Amino acid sequence: MATLVREYPGFLFASELDERGLEQPEKRKTTLQLMGESLALADVLCNQHRVKKGSKVLLMFLPGVDFLVGFFGCLIAGVIPVPMQPPYKLAGDLPVVTGLVEVTGATHALSHEPYRLISAAISLRHKIASFFMGASWPALEWVYVDSTATLLDYDQDTIAERLKKYNDQICGSDIAYLQLTSGSTSAPKCVQISHKQFLLCALAQATLLRDPTLPTFLEERCDFPEY
Repeated sequence: MATLVREYPGFLFASELDERGLEQPEKRKTTLQLMGESLALADVLCNQHRVKKGSKVLLMFLPGVDFLVGFFGCLIAGVIPVPMQPPYKLAGDLPVVTGLVEVTGATHALSHEPYRLISAAISLRHKIASFFMGASWPALEWVYVDSTATLLDYDQDTIAERLKKYNDQICGSDIAYLQLTSGSTSAPKCVQISHKQFLLCALAQATLLRDPTLPTFLEERCDFPEY
């Protein structure tokens, strides 16, 4: 990542399409922008929220480039992201979220403004349900990437140097993130994906597509493939 920032700071790393399939100019992220916002988020997680290295953080995003900020921000901070489908339904989704919190020990959730109002409505519904049904929404501290992206202003050299320090602290066998199984035949389970596996997956995509820009689409679950 440090090499990308130094050599390709203006490279279009990711963009977001609207419902008509048209690119949204305000949702374009160059390498420098994406890594700068991710680094700012990492500092907020570590310094303001005191999230410890190796902790698991749930990622609940609607499809879009904000997910990448959350994902890479976790990697830079040394915490393990757990991408998941944003909860919508009380009956079906609450047990999944509760189970993930219990299994991973997560105390924080990352999201963005488009999901903030949805999550607030869900939380209100869950509070009502907890009164009548005994169900309870897990106690999670929410961090929204929209509010952290512009808090810290780094120049290109600072971003590259900070990313290099991050690269020097990890090895290929370290856990990069947890991939949830579909849950179609049983309760969703967490699959550990190492940094080496993640990198090999990215290189495989680049080889198949014969394009180093790694064009791809984020699914509705907003995560990465586990192969």
